[in-house]
Amino acid sequence: MEKEKKERKNHPLLLRYLISFAVAALMALGVMSIRGLFSGEEMSLYDTYKALCDGFFVAGILMLCFGCIVFVAQEGAFDALRFVGHSLIGLLKKRRPGEKSETYADYKEKLAKKGKGKFFYMIIVGAVFVAVAAIFLLLSESLL
Repeated sequence: MEKEKKERKNHPLLLRYLISFAVAALMALGVMSIRGLFSGEEMSLYDTYKALCDGFFVAGILMLCFGCIVFVAQEGAFDALRFVGHSLIGLLKKRRPGEKSETYADYKEKLAKKGKGKFFYMIIVGAVFVAVAAIFLLLSESLL
């Protein structure tokens, strides 16, 4: 019974990794296509490695940056901006008589109860793609 629960808990994490990998792979393939890797024309081995390096690097760095932005947001860097936006929207809504507006302390407490999501999968997938790009960079530079 507990084994089933563990498998169910790991399933969404595996799905997150797979989706992140698929998105990064599509970005990498797009960049490689732009660099002419799939054009059908004859390319030197150096140009092939260079196109592969560019594709993996762009996809990896975008995933890394997005993962870092999510990390910073989860740590509370944008809480004040979110509270201001929430308060502005609250001004447009009609309030019930006697209803108080939410303070920043109340808002922070509500966020603390909510918990933090998992996001390291984006950072890990991005780091793997950047590492693969570094390998292709070293391979292309060894041909010179």
